[in-house]
Amino acid sequence: MFGGLLFATQLKLNIHLYSIFIAAFLAAVSIIFLRHDLAKEVLFGGLSFACVYFILFLFILALFPSYVSDVFAVENLYGYHVAGMPIEELFFAFAVGAACAPLYEYVKGYKLI
Repeated sequence: MFGGLLFATQLKLNIHLYSIFIAAFLAAVSIIFLRHDLAKEVLFGGLSFACVYFILFLFILALFPSYVSDVFAVENLYGYHVAGMPIEELFFAFAVGAACAPLYEYVKGYKLI
């Protein structure tokens, strides 16, 4: 609890976004460390999900131009944007895609022969 309070108040960071990003990133790194053969799936999954997420975010911004300022605590973001999308969202999408893409093969122990 204290760690979450520190992130939210002192560091002015969104604890939910960053905690999910850190967990997904660590999961992806762990999968690569334990199963080297899944490294391509991790990278491709991260890149493909980030691209899909980016395109969908652009549609949301086209429909609702003030979406970022209405939904996000803009003062807690780094301030870098890609076509209006906060850079934190792209990092989040890459980490989640990288962790989820090889998950089934990792859990089931499937290997390409």
